[in-house]
Amino acid sequence: MLTQEEKVLKVLQQIPFVAASYRKIVDALKDVLPAEEVYMALGQLVAEGKITMAMNSKGDPEYSIKWNPQVDEERKLITREFNKRFDEKTIFFPRYEGYVANLEDNFFGEEYNELLDAYKELNFEYVKWHRNAKTGVVYPPKMHSLSSAGVLAYNVLAGLELDPSQVEYGVEFEVIAAEPMRDRPEEISAPKAEFNAIVNYADAIDFVQADFLEHFYQPFRQSMWAYQFGTRYLFDNEEAIELWKAFSRKANYVYFNGYDVLKSLVAIYSDVLANPEAYQGKKVTLLNINWNVSKDSTFAALAGFQASYDEEAKRAEEQFNEFLAKLPLPEGTTLNYQYLTVEEVTENLSDAAKEYVKNRYVGF
Repeated sequence: MLTQEEKVLKVLQQIPFVAASYRKIVDALKDVLPAEEVYMALGQLVAEGKITMAMNSKGDPEYSIKWNPQVDEERKLITREFNKRFDEKTIFFPRYEGYVANLEDNFFGEEYNELLDAYKELNFEYVKWHRNAKTGVVYPPKMHSLSSAGVLAYNVLAGLELDPSQVEYGVEFEVIAAEPMRDRPEEISAPKAEFNAIVNYADAIDFVQADFLEHFYQPFRQSMWAYQFGTRYLFDNEEAIELWKAFSRKANYVYFNGYDVLKSLVAIYSDVLANPEAYQGKKVTLLNINWNVSKDSTFAALAGFQASYDEEAKRAEEQFNEFLAKLPLPEGTTLNYQYLTVEEVTENLSDAAKEYVKNRYVGF
């Protein structure tokens, strides 16, 4: 039997690290607790330091789960550990940590020119020095970063010994706007999903997205916000729209970034429906490769967060695939989602790549 505090905390865990108004919390618990008991329970949780409270511009209280600041501190510190695995001579930017001086030192093998050309098309900041528009700070090219997710994806894929013609790097998809929205382009801004790579096989297509330190940045906008992609920016298929709406409204996670997965899957699904002949008879997979801290890491806060993230990610994988199996698709086509940590992916690489990836990315 849950206590009043546990019932309130359970509601807040559906929207962690994002402020929820007292009125919304009361409404969510209206069939469980009277409003005055919710108020008392919130006060108790604030007093215990489990949640925080602030007043919004209207003078109403807002509550959120208390974020562990040690996660942010350790995320910054771990960059130094990446540096230690490289010869110090490769680090030449005195104002920055975690960058290589010579670009070739950031890659496994030498066949990375296609990747650089693709990312240059997406955004020049990946390959050139650039200035932050808000702060005015000048930064090195993103492809020089030791913790670049794009570089991580390349190094893993290079270890699979694929034919270069199978791989397309740095691809951006725009979700197709639904027919009722196409006559009002000034009112819509179709969301874009960026993929580190697309890998083509004879009977399958893998859309690859890698995360490095991104999952340690909070707060996320959880997947409960993502149902907009099923109503405003989707495809002309009413059955599919209703399925997406129903799923995304209940697919909420405390740690796992379900929002980005939903956006990416909607983008892929839009393209499948728009170009069915390209996908017919193929297994289409969104493959999320996630860098991970080891269970026995000295970075205790990151390790704790990682354990919670991985647990939810595996649960989400099952939920997504159960849902995706219900969608209308071209004949013989399946749509899937797979979550893998770098440690798991490493076991499928060539011997040389396995040694490289383990020495560089695994065991922190």
